[in-house]
Amino acid sequence: MRDTFGWLLFRVIGNSLKFPITQKGTNVPMMRTRAKQKHVASDRARRENVPRHILFHYRRELIRLKITYIHHSSFSVELENAVILFDYFKGTLPEFPAGKPLFIFASHFHADHYAPVIFQLGEKRENVFYILSKEIGKKIPEEYRKRYKDRIRLVKAGERFCLNISEESLIVETFHSTDEGVAFWLSCEGKEIYHAGDLNNWWWEGEDMAWNRNMAASYKQEMKKLSGRTADLAFIPVDPRQEQWFYLGAAGFMEQADTKWIFPMHFWEDYTIIPKLIEHSSSEGWRDRIVEIHKEGEEFIR
Repeated sequence: MRDTFGWLLFRVIGNSLKFPITQKGTNVPMMRTRAKQKHVASDRARRENVPRHILFHYRRELIRLKITYIHHSSFSVELENAVILFDYFKGTLPEFPAGKPLFIFASHFHADHYAPVIFQLGEKRENVFYILSKEIGKKIPEEYRKRYKDRIRLVKAGERFCLNISEESLIVETFHSTDEGVAFWLSCEGKEIYHAGDLNNWWWEGEDMAWNRNMAASYKQEMKKLSGRTADLAFIPVDPRQEQWFYLGAAGFMEQADTKWIFPMHFWEDYTIIPKLIEHSSSEGWRDRIVEIHKEGEEFIR
């Protein structure tokens, strides 16, 4: 990836479009001999003087993410230097590269978001780390609590911290859930990733109206904290049990923030809810960014 990036930057900025070096009177490129050292030097200077934000932009655009839908709200995201696993409790995992550290996130203790099986992954490799909502701490089996004490970090809402990954850093931010635990916003390798956990506008048909309105207000308050942000990937609950109100979480997120791709989750294996979101009037203006998932184990490159 780094070699590709360097080559691309050289081609665009260094010695192709604007500054070709050719033999006089021809279109034949000249060899870079000692006689042309000044051209080489000036060419290198042009590349080195490119502002860092431009270099960062090119690198960010070149990095591709491999996303795998595992089950329910569980996804894996493979970056250039790390692998991230969200809310795993069952399902077939892809083969993760052994050389990349694996960061396992669990948003809360509900059985459809967390299971002790995640600690078995640490038995096969040493570079596994756990970022878990604080209440999960009481549910960690004692054998793993002792064995992995240096690999586990328990978090609560409102935290922001940095984890080092070789030459990169993984910045983690947590937000209050409208149910249990936290939501995660991650920044790594120039990519922004949002996983809501159970942070959603849980408006229920038949529920007391005062309760529903309080829920909507709580969700909006939390979404305001994301105002102006743009994610590369956003994993958001789209729950068919909410009946006509299934779209509220995604719509509320898009009112305050933005994302390049929306991955619906928490849909209880009812894949038909995704086309419904795409066709719903609330998604006008961003429906082309909704990723349609068809099966467990499906992979996406973004």
